[in-house]
Amino acid sequence: MRFEARHNRAPRSSAGRKRFVYAGTAAAVVVFWLVACFLVVQDPTINKLTKADAVVVLGPPEGDRLTEAEHILAKYSVAELVISSASQANYPRAYNLCFNPPARVHVTCFVPSPHTTRGEAEEIQKLTAKYHWQTVIVVTSKFHVSRARVI
Repeated sequence: MRFEARHNRAPRSSAGRKRFVYAGTAAAVVVFWLVACFLVVQDPTINKLTKADAVVVLGPPEGDRLTEAEHILAKYSVAELVISSASQANYPRAYNLCFNPPARVHVTCFVPSPHTTRGEAEEIQKLTAKYHWQTVIVVTSKFHVSRARVI
């Protein structure tokens, strides 16, 4: 006995195949983009902390960043703290650290020009050259780690 498979479907047209390929390609690009965004923003590579010459807090210098910076200063006996964008009106705690530094800590505060990651990087580069720093620890928010790697 012999069986034959019969398809009730008409063969796909060339245009139909192209749409199918385009849709599949678009879906693959979207999945790739979502995975890349997750890895860069939600799960960035964060280096292990080591002894450093300075701790740099990127702007905006908000509470959690300052708390982490103070913890690192104490734990690793770092004597240099750099704070970006510490204006009195918007960030009073950071501003206070600029003028009332903790004991045995030298604090440098600056407003980057331009007011961007590039401006922060340029200022940190100047400070690194001026003080002959070899290693700095950069403190920022988790979602800004990739941006901080530019520095």
